[in-house]
Amino acid sequence: MLDGKITNSMNLPFDFTCGYVGYLGYELKAETLGTGFHSAHKRRKRKSPLVADAYWYFARQCVAIDHQSNEAYVMSLNRPITRSNDKILEWLKQFGCVLDVVENVVSKDRLVTPLKPHYDKKTYESRVSDCQSSLRAGDSYELCFTTAFDGTIASSLESNNRLFRLYTRLRERNAAPYGCYMEIQSLARKGEFYAILSSSPEQFLKVDAEGRMQTKPIKGTCRRGHDADEDERLKRFLEADPKNRAENLMIVDLARNDLSRVCEPGTVHCPKLMRVESYQTVHQLVSTVSGQVLDRTTSGSYLKAAFPPGSMTGAPKVRSCELLERLEEIDRGVYGGCLGFISVHDACDLSVVIRTSLLSLSIFRIRTL
Repeated sequence: MLDGKITNSMNLPFDFTCGYVGYLGYELKAETLGTGFHSAHKRRKRKSPLVADAYWYFARQCVAIDHQSNEAYVMSLNRPITRSNDKILEWLKQFGCVLDVVENVVSKDRLVTPLKPHYDKKTYESRVSDCQSSLRAGDSYELCFTTAFDGTIASSLESNNRLFRLYTRLRERNAAPYGCYMEIQSLARKGEFYAILSSSPEQFLKVDAEGRMQTKPIKGTCRRGHDADEDERLKRFLEADPKNRAENLMIVDLARNDLSRVCEPGTVHCPKLMRVESYQTVHQLVSTVSGQVLDRTTSGSYLKAAFPPGSMTGAPKVRSCELLERLEEIDRGVYGGCLGFISVHDACDLSVVIRTSLLSLSIFRIRTL
């Protein structure tokens, strides 16, 4: 496409036609689940989140690159692109240079120091025991308790590309459908930025230009096999395992309830239930819940109905979040929220922020279930 023809057309093979790109952090549940979470969130603020609870950038012009067809699409809300084809071709060539850098900035050196867990072993086991007690008492059917690990970036790396090098390492070793590198401003220090490095396989919410809504919760994970026979055995185990199936079914029910708030009655259904999807390092048990959005429903309504992702809370959602609020000592921040785009015509495609790290030039933080 860098040497190809430019056309001015809206017949795009995707739904992003400029608009907002960014994330909603998990703590925005205070805005979607009710006022009961506001006071708790305010108390925990002194634990100093590294970045804002939400960050959205309005992209008036952008380039989308289809790596399979080797085509690039230039989009702009400012003026017809046919008036400045030479400038656009030059812009695309610059992006081509950037992509060459992305492909080549891969290091074999150790980039991060050993990680330190937020909880010691005794405290962590105590928190897990508290979760189990809540389940036995019937306060929740499923709780997604998380913890954090902190480390530092190797000082030997050049400051201008060390975060990017970490992302290329992540992308090389664990390619995922919702891989993302995003730079955002720090709350603590003016002029300092953090980078989100995500390798998420999970779709939180997708709404296309025709109002078709879809979510694909993941519950159930196992490693890939060392050979084809072991790989197939592990897939069959995951698909049949009662524990994983029970977790998945609970979140499917929760997702059906969330989507029914903003979809036409009778349209919410589950076209794919507990299908195994295979990725570079793991097999996942994935379900699909779909529906047709009500007329005149906006992206804000979609998010209010479904956020935070049920696969990151447990079920029932509100009560599970209340229990987790007491057990988790630090804000999740970006982790457990959603990340992606909301187009100018209200189409969206957002991932669940899992398998994601938050970094500055000196700090490395990762959360995990």
